Amino acid sequence: MRYSRLRRSATRKRYAFFILVAVLSCSLLYIFFAGTIGKYVSDVIAPILGSRGSTNDPTDDPKLTVPDEEDTVKVTENITANALKLYTIQMGAFIEERNAEDYALTLRTQGGAGYTVNDTYYRVLAVGFQLESDAAKVREQLKADDIDSQVYKIASPGVNMQITATKSNVETIKSAFSIWEDEYYKLEDILKQLDRNEISTTEAQSAISECKQPIDEMSDKLEGLNATQENNPILNGLMQLYKDTAKSLDDIITQNPSNKVAISSKLKYTYIELMMKYKQYLEQITG
Repeated sequence: MRYSRLRRSATRKRYAFFILVAVLSCSLLYIFFAGTIGKYVSDVIAPILGSRGSTNDPTDDPKLTVPDEEDTVKVTENITANALKLYTIQMGAFIEERNAEDYALTLRTQGGAGYTVNDTYYRVLAVGFQLESDAAKVREQLKADDIDSQVYKIASPGVNMQITATKSNVETIKSAFSIWEDEYYKLEDILKQLDRNEISTTEAQSAISECKQPIDEMSDKLEGLNATQENNPILNGLMQLYKDTAKSLDDIITQNPSNKVAISSKLKYTYIELMMKYKQYLEQITG
């Protein structure tokens, strides 16, 4: 009886051992196959899920725009406003302003500028030229017709300025001075062609419109720059010069093209007037 109990006890231990081995074996197989199956699922299924949820389409990539250095870094450069000269034909000098204005009005009806300068006397000017030699020729022609006249020079100072701003803004201001000068002197060529009957009044007005286009474009740029400044005399004055120029050119463009005398007179007047405005602007800068 003890023996049978001992055998039953040994048998139970063997069964328990086999069961334990079986359990451990199954566990190991489960872990192994679970890892393998998991890897299989990861390798096969994940790409499918990825293709459905992916946002790597090149057209959807976020774009980062880095501003150019010239728009973020300030530089200091020297800018020169050139000294300009205009040689005008003075038709008369008066002590009384009223007498000068009356004569100026008469001169305009004849196609002259009729521009009055107050310089000790009230001087009435008929036309202006960039070259002194051109003014001298006109004076000689008037003298041959027994008409007395004088050459009166209008000269603006030149100014060297130091500007600190972004590179693009410095270039804008620098261009503003050169563009104004270029378009201003084009008016003289138009005037000469008109008075020589080389172009019609309509063609003259069209040419002036072409001069006005870059003036308008630069005027808008200067106005934008000026909006970011506080009482900057250089920028304020330059912007005002551009506005005055655009208005004066527009006044010529809107003249009746059938009245050549009026257009010629207005063009001569504007040519002298703009030189005076440029002169006053640079004198203001230099104090």
